Amino acid sequence: MSFAIASLYNERSKSRQIASWEETILMHLEDYPSITTKEAARIWKVSDRTARTRLKTMVELGRLQRIATSEKDPFATFVVRK
Repeated sequence: MSFAIASLYNERSKSRQIASWEETILMHLEDYPSITTKEAARIWKVSDRTARTRLKTMVELGRLQRIATSEKDPFATFVVRK
């Protein structure tokens, strides 16, 4: 008698729920065409660095698109990805 061994793995869903801080910015972008890092920091009541990190996360998740002239553009804006 022979037995086959099968390994089963859970596939993690690539989509995740939207965090409340993400919702805040997405709601803001319903009324305004774009947002800057400084505006996001003011809305979230966090440092510019934290806002930059959160916005980068939203870009990586495909929720926002970054519009800038270079990688280190201090005047970069963010819009909802379509």
